[in-house]
Amino acid sequence: MVYNCNNPVTPLYFVYGILFQHSQDNRVSGKQPMKTGLVLLCLIVIPGIVFADADGPDYWEVRDVAADDVLNIRTEADWRSEKVGEIPADGRCIKNLGCVGGLTFDEFRTLSDAEQQKMLKKRPRWCEIEYHGVRGWVAGRYLREGEVPCDQ
Repeated sequence: MVYNCNNPVTPLYFVYGILFQHSQDNRVSGKQPMKTGLVLLCLIVIPGIVFADADGPDYWEVRDVAADDVLNIRTEADWRSEKVGEIPADGRCIKNLGCVGGLTFDEFRTLSDAEQQKMLKKRPRWCEIEYHGVRGWVAGRYLREGEVPCDQ
């Protein structure tokens, strides 16, 4: 999404409006409008930076895969899509590129275990990953948070 000062649904429009309003106000002079705008901009931008890291760990490791089996990497978030690679059962340092599906926080908090399992069958979690130069999708139920920093 591109933010600009002319779109009334963007944060920059709000900050621009405050700055413009203050600059037109005769009671405000000097650098006060700029300070107010800078504070408002920080209040809008900083939470976005903080929440940008809230999408899960930087790295995953494999879990619940038999020692003689592998975790398949696929082109799309679907078990029927083409296999492009595999990760061994003890795979580590799997870069997290984001996940889709799975339970929402509200579902996790309010549904019973049986209801959660039913929902996960309907909407399984898939995670986009990169492992040894191979990028693709893996079933999220076979991943757990990995060590940080990851020493490949």
